[in-house]
Amino acid sequence: MPRKTRSSHRPSGGGKSLKKDMISVPFSYIKTSTAGTTVTSPLAPSGMSLQIAAMADVYEEYRVVKLRFRAHPAAVLLAAGFVAGVTDTPPVSVSDIASIPNHVFAGTGQTVPTGWCNVPRKVLCGYVGPLGWYKTIAGTPDPSVEVQGNIYYASGTATSVSIEVEGIIQFCTQVVPGATPAMRRAATLAKLYRDLQVVMAQGPAAVDQMKQLKSSSVTPAPLASA
Repeated sequence: MPRKTRSSHRPSGGGKSLKKDMISVPFSYIKTSTAGTTVTSPLAPSGMSLQIAAMADVYEEYRVVKLRFRAHPAAVLLAAGFVAGVTDTPPVSVSDIASIPNHVFAGTGQTVPTGWCNVPRKVLCGYVGPLGWYKTIAGTPDPSVEVQGNIYYASGTATSVSIEVEGIIQFCTQVVPGATPAMRRAATLAKLYRDLQVVMAQGPAAVDQMKQLKSSSVTPAPLASA
């Protein structure tokens, strides 16, 4: 019987984890809310600190490989929990969040921070796993390839409460400064707007071109001027 090598156990997409231009960056941020309802904090560069969001603009992909969080209560009921991937039915109350396996909870009267909730590495996998890569800039119909998960937190009353989040995020696939994901997306939208203006100017004669534009999954060729 042939001997199994390490490569024979490599999961699907595992080769993508060996990125030559990959960097690891520690992060730490605090989210505060006065709402008594559930607050959703996406585990994505856009939902983190301004520094992380700025770094994400020069990379195509990201993944969080280490995550922990805790809550800072204000003498009210408070719960915070992490759910990987996209949640079809998010929690809507403190009790809902307290039922999430990876959560922290503070009872009425507690004013000191809760203990840290260290999210297991296998839980961070989300839908892409095992610890695959996610897009840094939103823009696809499928949010599961853009958001690694969400931290939900809620208090029993409309009192100011905070959560503290720490971890390590990795970036890869660097792009040139003049063609960052945000700039390319803005350029694509601007081009689409110009093309639609041409279509509107051409009137009924451009109906077929408009249908082709809506059905095409690639960037259409420039339309003829009126």
